[in-house]
Amino acid sequence: MIKYLLLISFTISSTSIAETDPFFAPRDYKLTQDSWVFSPDKAKEVRNKLIDLEFFTETNKSLNRSIELYKSNELIYQNKEKILLEQNDNLAKNLNDSRTLSSWERIGWFTLGIAAAVLAGFAIKKAGE
Repeated sequence: MIKYLLLISFTISSTSIAETDPFFAPRDYKLTQDSWVFSPDKAKEVRNKLIDLEFFTETNKSLNRSIELYKSNELIYQNKEKILLEQNDNLAKNLNDSRTLSSWERIGWFTLGIAAAVLAGFAIKKAGE
């Protein structure tokens, strides 16, 4: 993804600078405003440095945007992880509660069985008298 962003930013930056070619004035040209005058070689060197500067500026912007996106994705994943851990804890608690109810249910059935056996014994003893 970053390769594509760099390629696009390089293409855009190189075409925008290529449209502003320097003006090469004849030797007897009189300047009407304060300005810098370079030799053709120096002008090309400055132009190349400006191209590099713009390229690195765009690359830096792109990388900063990537870092921002990474941080926002990290926050989203941390929130998802927190939600999943809470759900896991809730499910474990509910499972524990259901096992506890099952134990009480077993105790109840066992007690009911003992009571039924004792009542049956009394009923048989009464019937035999």
